[in-house]
Amino acid sequence: MTKYVNQIDLRGDGRVMLYQREGLKSPKWQCRIRVPNATGYKVVSTKTDDQRAAERFALNLYEDLYMHVKAGGSVKSKTFKQVFDEWKVHVRKMGPTRRGGSWEATINRVETYAVPFFGSMNIDGIKESDFTNFWSWRKSNYNKKVPANGTLKRERTSILPVFKYALAKGYLTILPTSNPPKSVMERRPTFTLDEYRTLYRVARKWVAEGQSKSSARQRFVAHMYFLTLSNTGMRIGELRGLRWCDLRTVATGDGTRLIAEVRGKTGVREVVFQSGADKYIERLYDKRIEELGDPPDSNQVIFCHRDGTPILTFKTAFNALFVDYHSKLTQDSH
Repeated sequence: MTKYVNQIDLRGDGRVMLYQREGLKSPKWQCRIRVPNATGYKVVSTKTDDQRAAERFALNLYEDLYMHVKAGGSVKSKTFKQVFDEWKVHVRKMGPTRRGGSWEATINRVETYAVPFFGSMNIDGIKESDFTNFWSWRKSNYNKKVPANGTLKRERTSILPVFKYALAKGYLTILPTSNPPKSVMERRPTFTLDEYRTLYRVARKWVAEGQSKSSARQRFVAHMYFLTLSNTGMRIGELRGLRWCDLRTVATGDGTRLIAEVRGKTGVREVVFQSGADKYIERLYDKRIEELGDPPDSNQVIFCHRDGTPILTFKTAFNALFVDYHSKLTQDSH
């Protein structure tokens, strides 16, 4: 076991200690530094056997570390890449996210962009200016298209857990400011009330006219799909994976409402159908009983082909409907 000799408390409070290792012919002075409000301590060699020089080195190092910690740094410095690798192992052991999802998408997002940029930097030295440079760098470094400011905001959400982990481990004492460029709120284009009413009438006619065609089932299911989207506020990805077992009915002051538990890019949430919108789901249920001879399996997706496989897109049906819709608008304009 290594023994230490000639221990000197330079400040008299145990924060800056000098010592030498016993049994060496020409021992160099070692120093151990403790800084207020920091976790752990730093041990380094002064690389000199001259006591006065070692004292100056140790006291200067203490002052440097003190200011470093005061600015948000840590005495236990690690690079962003080292902390990321630790954090990656940690979250995989901890299981799913708070929303019940996987960490893999978050890990991949950080690994793709943040690690190449911040990787070699000491995590306690990363400041607001570094994030400003990072957001600018991201605008020029991407896989498919220039990231929108909203994308950068979501990316920041992925990076922050790494810094919070570093904070918990004592690798830094405060989180750096990391705000991405502000995104401009742009509402997605939607239909006016008159346009929706026209589309609703055209869709009913479109389904009725297709009764004798091979596309009859596709038109019917697509019609129910559009009506469900417009009367629930569900996202396309959420409705695509909706199963019969995800539905339940609750009593309300004006009767009952259908509620769906959906899963999408924001995790799991509940969606309440507008009053009367449950009839669209009922029509689909009746259609499946007609096709199968029995009620569908509760784990089967609602919007499916005749064989039960999920319908991945209604793009073709929607385009066909819009041909009739635009024709109607042209007629009305004349």
